[in-house]
Amino acid sequence: MTSNIGMGGLKFKVTEGIKLGLDLAYVDATAGMDQFRFLRAEEWAAPKPNQDFDLSQVHTYSDFDTTRFESNLWAKFSVFRSAFIYADWRYVDFKDDAPYLYDTSGEISWYSLSLGWSF
Repeated sequence: MTSNIGMGGLKFKVTEGIKLGLDLAYVDATAGMDQFRFLRAEEWAAPKPNQDFDLSQVHTYSDFDTTRFESNLWAKFSVFRSAFIYADWRYVDFKDDAPYLYDTSGEISWYSLSLGWSF
């Protein structure tokens, strides 16, 4: 398995009651299973009935090759001494670079707004 991973973030204190941030992540991953062979195939197969399965390409079914980019932009606003409003926007772009059954690539974007209280 090989992976290239990059992550980072920035956080800014604009005023005493306002904080802004940006978080980023990037992952490029590949993996696969090596071909397997029975060392004593004849001894293993002798007591078993004939099988119609061709296992010679099973190792190719495990190839894994994906790329993911994720970002999160957020803001925190202090309303009172212990209350705050938190808002963020998150975006994820996922690419399946070696699909087998179906392509799982896609993008998603969502927003959230919340009210919090610190104690």
